[in-house]
Amino acid sequence: MKINLKYISIFAIGSSLVLTSCFKSDDSPGYEYMPDMYRSQAIEAYVDYGMVKDDELSEAALKRKSTISARKPAEGTIPYYANHTKAELFMPYAYPNTVEGYEAADANQIPALFLEDVEGNVKEGKRLYNIMCQHCHGMKGQGDGGVVEVGDFNPPSPYNGAYKNRSLGKIFHVITNGKGAMGSHSSQLNKEERWKVAMYVRTLQHDGDFKLDELSGFKKEINFSAITAEDVSKMETGSKISLRNVYFNVGSADLSEKSSQELNKLVELMKASPSLKIEVAGHTDNSGDALKNVSLSEARAKSVASKLVASGIDASRIQSKGYGSEFPVADNSSDQGKKLNRRIEFEILSK
Repeated sequence: MKINLKYISIFAIGSSLVLTSCFKSDDSPGYEYMPDMYRSQAIEAYVDYGMVKDDELSEAALKRKSTISARKPAEGTIPYYANHTKAELFMPYAYPNTVEGYEAADANQIPALFLEDVEGNVKEGKRLYNIMCQHCHGMKGQGDGGVVEVGDFNPPSPYNGAYKNRSLGKIFHVITNGKGAMGSHSSQLNKEERWKVAMYVRTLQHDGDFKLDELSGFKKEINFSAITAEDVSKMETGSKISLRNVYFNVGSADLSEKSSQELNKLVELMKASPSLKIEVAGHTDNSGDALKNVSLSEARAKSVASKLVASGIDASRIQSKGYGSEFPVADNSSDQGKKLNRRIEFEILSK
């Protein structure tokens, strides 16, 4: 059979092209065609390699590889936050990532602004927890997340078990710095989000109950509608009680009819304690002009004092003063906070 030299030449050239386009590396499991397209080159995270190509081992490339481009901010600096009322959240964290720092974190009390809307913050904390935490700790904090179950890792302790008495400060510390097999989540969650996650974890510790009253340093507002003359006799001089059911017309010092029940009770308490002297204090939120707020709060305090005098209480037992927005009890950045700050309260001057 006669062999066509032309086809033999084409076959030889094609074979040589195929063979020369493949190579074998000592690190390769076999022959690969165009390996740079098949496997990306291994590089370090947060390093600016620039246009690497064939320049991997040059002096300039090696220098780039040893220089981290994503760097930590200068020590003591804080990020900008548009809401200035929450600036305290972003101050440098004071507790070091040490055993001593973890133990000391018990003293790190949750900022009061988070306690103004416990339900809302716990709800947001749950949402963040389900994104960041449940894959290890489980939906109910039992240490049975998917990573643990499928990966056969040692499970973290249940929140309502070994971790039940871990304080909010320590929970925040662990989220910030990590502990044991758990890494730091400070790059994934800012401080506001970490506190919200910690709040939700607290509910997992106590079967859904946040247990607000048991928080160290938390002072529960006295429920005026529930106190008696005996309760007042046991209170210390300087104690302050808010009258949450005293209402005024908008922008006015005129008392609403709905205020009668609350004020009548205060009259009865003062009659039952003849030596009790009080200051009636008016407070506003920070909306509007500060001087006008002081004037309005002063006028409202005087309206309440006048009502008490008209009900038979000696005027010498009552002082009144308006403080405007000087002494908030909640964060003025939310409607709920503003509502809590608009109040009439009385302070026990003597008994």
